Amino acid sequence: MQHRSLGRVRRISGAGLALLAFVLAVVASVAAVEEVKVGHQPTITTAPVYIAVENRYFAEEGLNVQVTAFASSGKQMPALATGLLDVGTGAPGAALFNAIAQGMDFKVVADKGQIRPGMSAGGLMVRQDLWDSGEVRSPKDMVGRRILSYAPGIQIDILIIETLKKYGAQWKPENRIYMPPPKIISAFQTKVVDIATAVEPWITRTQRAGLGKILISYEDLELTRDAQIGVTIYSGAFSRTRKEAAKKFMKAYVKGVRFYTEHGLKNPEVTKILTKHTKVPVEDIAATIPFYLDKDGRPNVSSIMRFQDWFFDNGYTKKKVPQEQIIDLSFLN
Repeated sequence: MQHRSLGRVRRISGAGLALLAFVLAVVASVAAVEEVKVGHQPTITTAPVYIAVENRYFAEEGLNVQVTAFASSGKQMPALATGLLDVGTGAPGAALFNAIAQGMDFKVVADKGQIRPGMSAGGLMVRQDLWDSGEVRSPKDMVGRRILSYAPGIQIDILIIETLKKYGAQWKPENRIYMPPPKIISAFQTKVVDIATAVEPWITRTQRAGLGKILISYEDLELTRDAQIGVTIYSGAFSRTRKEAAKKFMKAYVKGVRFYTEHGLKNPEVTKILTKHTKVPVEDIAATIPFYLDKDGRPNVSSIMRFQDWFFDNGYTKKKVPQEQIIDLSFLN
């Protein structure tokens, strides 16, 4: 009897130890998960982030990535500078260059979308009724028109200003109305604007709704023909004080990039993921003009530096800074 009781105690103890080991493993696993806060705009060029979230590439690296939507990359700058965001996504516009010149602590660390022939996911659209009536049929007809833009000093300003300049016209800031990308449809429906800056998938959505037509794309202008339209940015606090997390984020992000480059925008998995994060129907995503991504996540550095020159020359920025102050590609290595 005593031997049987002792055996039972040992079995219970063994089971208890196994349960304790399991609980400790779960606790250790939860403790090891590190939160990373990412700013984004709900556009197709943010695909690598969305793919890495949905395919659990970040989770596999022990990261809990939280994405927060912003109207423009410029709106993310204060949050990046103060550490409220670890990672930013957006375009290399005046806000980025101004912030860095003023000493804000963050750098471009990877690609998030480029323009190549046949892969021009942005441009200027004209309202369909203005096109149909013949009032606006070429960029020269943009003069004096109300133009929707997302924020002052963004890349699309280059497209607007350089196009107008080509036709001997001057850009008038008072004609500009600021709205986030998804507002193009309602802005055209209510005729609040005549011309709109547009990025995919909103170009395709607007066209499919019969509300607008592309007037000029990034490909049509020499300065933006191979443009770096999107960048991934690390805050200084994230890249320096949480270096291991920053490395893990980049590893997972590049996996997301490669999934996109290998499968393409029209792949059912990709369209499903983009629909979830942009709230754009699958059929519209599948019909969009794709964008180019470098398979290793490397941005077009010369394009970024050309943009800094343009924004400085046109009075959007007061100071130019050296390349090493803007770009750090060490996390890609």
